[in-house]
Amino acid sequence: MIPKIIHQTSGPHVPPGGQECFDSVKRHHTDWDIRFYSDQEMYSVLGLKKNERIGVEASDLFRLKILWEQGGWYLDADMYAIGTLPTEGDRYISYEEPGWMPHKVICNWAIGVEPKNPFIKACLDEGLRRLPDTGINVLYRTGPAMMSQLYERGDWDFEPHDWKLIGSRKFDRMERSRFVPKEAKALHLFMGCWYRENWQGGFLPKVRMVEDYERTIASRS
Repeated sequence: MIPKIIHQTSGPHVPPGGQECFDSVKRHHTDWDIRFYSDQEMYSVLGLKKNERIGVEASDLFRLKILWEQGGWYLDADMYAIGTLPTEGDRYISYEEPGWMPHKVICNWAIGVEPKNPFIKACLDEGLRRLPDTGINVLYRTGPAMMSQLYERGDWDFEPHDWKLIGSRKFDRMERSRFVPKEAKALHLFMGCWYRENWQGGFLPKVRMVEDYERTIASRS
């Protein structure tokens, strides 16, 4: 079973819409242990000094390390929950929605596992190995493309899930019948939120769209 723990972190500033995302996670996981880590705590877990590596690399490695050690779910700070995440089984590792890259990509913004998952450990080790090579794009150095390459060249005992439980990256171009599948438990609202100028600008209009959608669903139940 995946432990009922949710790990989240963000930069020092919560943008417009960010608090609503955090609140949605709490609202749908009332009996879970929700753990929020400051920047300093994130770097401490990795044994790094703050700003020794840029935030996205540290965040990529942090989620792998904390999941390897403790298990549970990791959610990006711009995930808006519209249901309760599953805990059955020993892992929930999925592909992202196809279309934004020319090949299948393992999702790293919503991962659920038991502690000591061997694939997560292998990704952590590989990310640390690639970290010093700044000639590699960050997606392939510590991010989802690195995880995908590792999966494709290994003989792992699982197939990644479909992307629908954790929603779409394209919510801002939302066509509700397509981008909010019935199975969805959380939605990724803001692709690229780790870029400073986008993150600080916030994503409140997207949050309001999801809130309206959630109210519509609740009124039908």
